[in-house]
Amino acid sequence: MNEVVFQITDIKQLKTVAMKNEIRELGAGDLAVFNEHLRLCQPKHKRLFFKGASQADWQKWNTDGIRYFVLFADKKPVARCCIEPLNDTQWEAADVKVCTEARGNGFAKQMVCHVSNIILNSGKTATCRTLPTNTAMLKVIDTLGFCAVQRELLPVHGRRMTEEEFPAYAQWSVKGYADYLLYKAEKNRKKALAASQAEFNDVYPDGAQTKDTCLYVVQNEANEDIGVIAFQKSPYNGSCAFITELVIHPDHRRKGYAQSALQYAQADAKEKGFGTMALNVFKNSSAFPVYVCEGFRLIEDYPDSAILEKDL
Repeated sequence: MNEVVFQITDIKQLKTVAMKNEIRELGAGDLAVFNEHLRLCQPKHKRLFFKGASQADWQKWNTDGIRYFVLFADKKPVARCCIEPLNDTQWEAADVKVCTEARGNGFAKQMVCHVSNIILNSGKTATCRTLPTNTAMLKVIDTLGFCAVQRELLPVHGRRMTEEEFPAYAQWSVKGYADYLLYKAEKNRKKALAASQAEFNDVYPDGAQTKDTCLYVVQNEANEDIGVIAFQKSPYNGSCAFITELVIHPDHRRKGYAQSALQYAQADAKEKGFGTMALNVFKNSSAFPVYVCEGFRLIEDYPDSAILEKDL
């Protein structure tokens, strides 16, 4: 799974946080401080024999223009972040790490805010990247005002799925979710299919004509059918459009069509009067980065899945 890149281009976009701890930039002679931080990041049973970074590595990082900062709590260097120059216009807030015992205190947020402020005041674009499954880091990035870097997308449009097309879609969808259940926990295929079918029927009780549901076949610029996207009015919030399906045919993946389809659905939902859009996504899904790139925020976090939401 690829990392998602976020950026802030203007100091006015940075949402600063209270700096409650000492943050110090490490110089060429501060290898011992850096290694003490690395030691604290190790499991306790490994700390005694931990050697840390070498003097040669430390000198190379300094020569390459990488600037490390550490945050102190109770006089211990418990968090780090570095500024890594990417090019003439972009510097990255990189290698963010908080030792396990010090997590949950907002230290990562302070670190990224501090170095981003330095980057932006230097006239550079501040970037930051993380895996879409790193929900803790996603919260930090969102809180500070970073936005996902957008790429140019191919145009798509949607057409309503017909009743004649619905059975084939239903069969494919039920099988796909049953396969997932078999992979995660359920060992009996018959039970997995039954559970998947029951959930599908709950979402689409009246097929393609289910009330308050928009079920679209996604088409590309050549009017080829390349996928499906669907949303329906949330039963818990009438102003929220809840995504129930987003899938692109394997032959058309890795071209940006999923993100284009999601943008189409957002525009359609907004036109229909919805104020927010939400969804439940498995963390190992290839769609997770798509939602993050589109600005969906984490609102509920579970071991295998997450609820994401976005204002339209």
